[in-house]
Order: sequence, then structure tokens, then C-alpha cells
Amino acid sequence: MSVICLLCKEREVYYIKSHLTPAGITENIYGKRNEELIYTIDAQNKNVDKYFGRDYPQNETIEIKDAPNARKGIFCKKCETDFGTYEDAVQNKLNGLINGIGNSTIGYKTKLEVKYSCIDIHPNILITFLLSVLWRQCTEQVLDNKDNPLNLEQFEKLRNLVLENISISLKDIVQKEVIEKPKITIFSTYKSRIEPSYANPHPKNTNPLIFFIGPIVLLYWLNDKITDEFAKITLINQNILVDELTLDKSKIGIINQGDWRKIHNVVAKILVKHFLE
Repeated sequence: MSVICLLCKEREVYYIKSHLTPAGITENIYGKRNEELIYTIDAQNKNVDKYFGRDYPQNETIEIKDAPNARKGIFCKKCETDFGTYEDAVQNKLNGLINGIGNSTIGYKTKLEVKYSCIDIHPNILITFLLSVLWRQCTEQVLDNKDNPLNLEQFEKLRNLVLENISISLKDIVQKEVIEKPKITIFSTYKSRIEPSYANPHPKNTNPLIFFIGPIVLLYWLNDKITDEFAKITLINQNILVDELTLDKSKIGIINQGDWRKIHNVVAKILVKHFLE
């Protein structure tokens, strides 16, 4: 493991555990920190594992496992602090919004009848936070010797974008022009706490790329041309890809639970196929 921070590539690492997909987001569905129940699937190595947080009621083993989506000693203290600043600014508000969706009527719809809610977070703060999560998920793929959905050039470009923005104070970043590129959309569902989800990129590359971040699905556009048969490959309705729902407008799309499950089930089938090969 490098002794130099993976983000800034300048300072020495700080030897604490880093959550690559922040626990403050995933606790929405996996449980609070130390009370998590997380299933991990490694199709390449034919392995399925279950992780109990140390305070989980059914944790009857004294075996110490490394928490999924976490690594020790990969970022410097400054970059850790910068990640934390944006996490603190976003996580509680975003989870509160998602948890509050329930089955209540959503007051807004796009022209194509997709429901959405407005997010009371400045788009530059929200986008910077979610780009940092996306980059960290790709970093986890690299560390685990799995396929990275971004090629080397795209990955480095994203690292620089995250580094440039996350080092800016919250006070200053809201004064900047709103970030419109790369184009990003996020969506969730009703009662996300009881719905299964992942914390990984989609196993098939599409444009936009798909990243699962617990109660959020994030769509990351590499360019303006959508992949042929995108809806067939992912089961994501193309109506959600409209510019009305991009994050520069601080909006989150809302889909019904049946569609949410279909999207996640198609990923499960892909993983099962890889597992059995």
C-alpha cells in the first residue's frame, strides 16, 4: 500500500479507517455504524460473506472482520478532513429527505411524469460530495483488483476534479458558478430503509454509468450519447435521464418500489451469472 495519499498524491497517509462509501449514507439501509448488516458478493472469487457490526444483536462471533467499503491508511489527514466537511454538510439532510418520502404524495413531476423532490443543499456542495463518493467507489474497485468503470484518463480526471473542489471551503464553493459538467442525476425510492441495495458500480458499463450508493442510485454521464438499449440493460426508465433532474438543479428523482427492485434484481442476476461461470 502506498504511503502517499491516494487523492492529493502529495502528503503522507493518515492511519485511520476510511469509509469509501460513507457510513453516514449507507446506514440508511445497512444500519448505523457498528450495527450494520452488510452482505458482500465477490463473483470473481466465488464468495458471499455477511458482515455484522460489533453491536449488531445477532453478532455471536468473536472473529474480527474488516468492515466492507473501508480501508485504513489511504488518505492524508487534510483530505480526510475535507471529505468529512462535505459529508457533514450533506449526509443528514439527504438521508432525512429520503427517509421522509414514505408513501406521501410527491408534489413535483417532470414533463415526462417522473416524480421528484427538491434538495435543500447548494448544488456545488451536493455535487462535490457525490463526486467524492463516486471516485472513492472506483478507488475501491482498483484496490480490490476489480473492474473500474472509468478508464485511466477518466479516473485521473475525476480525481483532479474531486481534489480541486473538495479542498474549497463550503462558504467559498457556493460562490462559484454551478457545476454542470459532468452531468449527474440521482434517484431513490419510497421506504428506502427496507429496500435492498448495493454500494458499488453497476457490473456493466453504460453511458451514463450507474453507481449504487445505498439509498441512492447515481447516474454519471461520460458524454451526451446514451448507450443503445440502456433501458433494456439496466431496467432504468429513460424518462429519468432528463436535464430537469440533473444535480445542478438540486433535485432527486423518486421511483416506485417495484421499479427499484427490478433495477437491483437485474444487477443480482448479472452477479449470479458471473458467480456460476
